[in-house]
Amino acid sequence: QKLREWVDTSLDLYKNELSRVLYPVFVHCFLDLIEKNCVELAREFLEKYLPDHERLHGAEIKMMSGLGAPEHVEGNEQAEIFRKNKFYVKLCPYSFDLLLRFLHGSDFMLLLSIINERIVVNVVQGGPDPLVEQEDEVPVITGQAP
Repeated sequence: QKLREWVDTSLDLYKNELSRVLYPVFVHCFLDLIEKNCVELAREFLEKYLPDHERLHGAEIKMMSGLGAPEHVEGNEQAEIFRKNKFYVKLCPYSFDLLLRFLHGSDFMLLLSIINERIVVNVVQGGPDPLVEQEDEVPVITGQAP
């Protein structure tokens, strides 16, 4: 919640870019909770943050919403894709630096770990991308065409 609040209150110039990390973090937090057998907490997490991602990722989330035990993750096609591949997210250097400073400053090492292990952040020179995330610009999984 703190990460989402921080992104939402960021300067408009960086907000759209920073919001690109929210969905991959959401996915892996949910899957981590399921794999740790915190199923009820995972359900609450899903219900709370589903509205943030449903428009662009509803079909993917629906495929994962039936997970009810750690062993279900291996048998779920969408969960396996997320676990065996990394998300690809493009950020300008300043957005990336802001994100890292926030995570370190807030002592969010678990979120930093998820980003480090599960997301490929492509730092692209220049200013932040001012475009709002659209369906054809959502974070993609490495190994799949962007």
